[in-house]
Amino acid sequence: MSDSPASRPDSPVEPEPLVEPEAPAAPAAPAAAPAAQDAPADELVAERQALEERAAYDEESDGIDDPAPAPVSALGGHASTGATGVAGGGYAEPYTPAPQPQVVYVDAPQPPRPRSNRLFGVLMAIVGTVIFALVYLAVAAIIIGATPGIPTIERFVQEAVYWVPIMVFSIAAILLALLVNRARWWVHVLVSLVLALLVYFMTIGIGLLIGGVVSMTPAQAQTAFLSFARYPFVIVAALVAREVAMWVGLGVAARGRRVVARNVEARAAFDREQAERRAEQERAYARA
Repeated sequence: MSDSPASRPDSPVEPEPLVEPEAPAAPAAPAAAPAAQDAPADELVAERQALEERAAYDEESDGIDDPAPAPVSALGGHASTGATGVAGGGYAEPYTPAPQPQVVYVDAPQPPRPRSNRLFGVLMAIVGTVIFALVYLAVAAIIIGATPGIPTIERFVQEAVYWVPIMVFSIAAILLALLVNRARWWVHVLVSLVLALLVYFMTIGIGLLIGGVVSMTPAQAQTAFLSFARYPFVIVAALVAREVAMWVGLGVAARGRRVVARNVEARAAFDREQAERRAEQERAYARA
């Protein structure tokens, strides 16, 4: 009978060798890594294709810019219109603010100012005053030479009856010239009558004041008034004033007629220019 280890109860039992368990298999993430790396490349390709399609669409639209839809972000809201690029797969154009209207102030063309005849009228009034003084002196010299007992011409030119009508004529002629301006000839005829009356009554009034009418009784004042009213030189002064004022006024009226004609021509030229400018602006608007 052979001796075996099993038949030997006294022999020790050898322990079985320990086997280390195998480590669990690593997750399959590394295997999927190439696919994850290929995802950005696919997005770039898609983006490039979107850009090419957009460029082709713009070329086919013949320059007509259609408003692009606002891109939608990943959070469900609209992406900012100020940013450029791709957001959520859509193409966003750069935001261009609409031009704001600007207010431009332009001076409106002013119509030509009408020319006046007042300066010429004043100058003619001064010339008329000199003519009146000379004519009045000449007529007074004729009266003095034809009437005995009247003071000499040297004394006449020193008295108020000579200087007062000249002063009244000068002031009244200047004021009336400023008043009538470009009036017609018949207005100057009426003005000459008014000036003659002013010379007549103003000479009488100033003569009464010089003679002390304030201290006179009513009867004496009446007598003095009638004396001045019938005085030959006062009547002559009024008649000469009327004639000189009328002829000088006719000269002023002739120039006033020419001034009026030039004013009418200037206004007509201004109206034509404005009409042409408006027509040109309307044509420009029609072409636009």
